[in-house]
Amino acid sequence: MVDAQCFYDPQISGGAGRPTRRQRRQNSAPPRPAKSGAGTYSRDSDLPRLIHRLPGELGTNDTERARSIVARLKCALRAERRKGRAGHRSYDLNRHIALKTALDAESGELARLCEARTSKRKTPA
Repeated sequence: MVDAQCFYDPQISGGAGRPTRRQRRQNSAPPRPAKSGAGTYSRDSDLPRLIHRLPGELGTNDTERARSIVARLKCALRAERRKGRAGHRSYDLNRHIALKTALDAESGELARLCEARTSKRKTPA
């Protein structure tokens, strides 16, 4: 953010009353890194927005429902990739990243559910 004093102090602003690009760049704060990864993914808030389903339609952590969610996310990610490759004006890099993050998190959850389900079957009687 440009300091308001720069506009009035001719020594700081180079005498023109307005800071130069270099001065504005030096005065601005460095950009914060974007949050990314499965740690920032929230199923309740992000998933309905990504695959256009209501939270009630998503249900619990049932294996079949998790497979359905993963399949929908894969389909949405494929569509977003096609838009990006074609240079379509509605392509959104943030949506692409969010879809990939959600797919990674949901795939991990599905793998955990499948593993828990198979470990229950293999327990000795």
